[in-house]
Amino acid sequence: MAHSAKEVFFYQDDGYRIAGDLYRRKSGSPKAAIVFCHGYGATKERIVPDLAPGLLDLADVALLAFDYSGFGVSEGPRERLDPTREVRDAIAAVTWLAEEIPGVPIVLWGISFGGAIAVDAASRDERVAGMVDIALFSSGEQWMRDLRPNWQWVEFKEAIAQDRKERVRSGASRKVHPDWIMPRDPEAAEYNRATLEAHPELAFQLDVVSAELIVEYEPLAQAHKLRGRPALFIHCGRDLLMPIAYAERAVEATGGEMLVLEGIGHHEVYSGEPRKRSLQVIADWLQKRVLARGGN
Repeated sequence: MAHSAKEVFFYQDDGYRIAGDLYRRKSGSPKAAIVFCHGYGATKERIVPDLAPGLLDLADVALLAFDYSGFGVSEGPRERLDPTREVRDAIAAVTWLAEEIPGVPIVLWGISFGGAIAVDAASRDERVAGMVDIALFSSGEQWMRDLRPNWQWVEFKEAIAQDRKERVRSGASRKVHPDWIMPRDPEAAEYNRATLEAHPELAFQLDVVSAELIVEYEPLAQAHKLRGRPALFIHCGRDLLMPIAYAERAVEATGGEMLVLEGIGHHEVYSGEPRKRSLQVIADWLQKRVLARGGN
């Protein structure tokens, strides 16, 4: 199937210019449009170029991937991961896409950290016809705590409190390696090592304020508003980074559906046979739950 990606730009609520890539088939008009929310510190150059063409081969959709404000080539404060601002970025993307491709249902698709962003944005925006997630977290505090033994959790909270005291006098938050905030399991660590070895330009830092914002973030706070709209939660059965209980909580809150990919790790789902399977599942779900219903 012939398709193309076009660089696009739009502005979010604080006036930052957001850069995106719009993937669509080279002929015809799409029957649905997808806003893609990528993961922790990632940009539109990672994973999406491997996922979008495969989905467009299977489903008559357009897909918008974008860099959150402050990441990639989008404008905004650097070295700060603010989940609430990323939700607003996603809602701005919905607005732009609704103007660019009017009259079709819009779906949010989030992966990993972006799964939390997608479910939150969809909950807050009634224009969103449905959403699909792969391997989300359901509570920032619970996730941060689950990643650490108790002594590290105590020290983590102490470090956040100390940074709060210091930055109120200095005006600056301490910069840390992103793994200080999100410790990686062996599978995730190896995936990240290989990625940075091939693309060292993707390395980044975050400030300690980012850790505080993630701990405070509750993506399911308004998830009940998704009830009645199609929602699919795909989770990897051997996900060592995001426990399956997170997806189960999201399903309970939204009334959505759940699919477990047994034996698959958090990052394995983005390549090979697991990627093919997940894309087929999403394409089938779009046809059955969104396109067949006209997005209602």
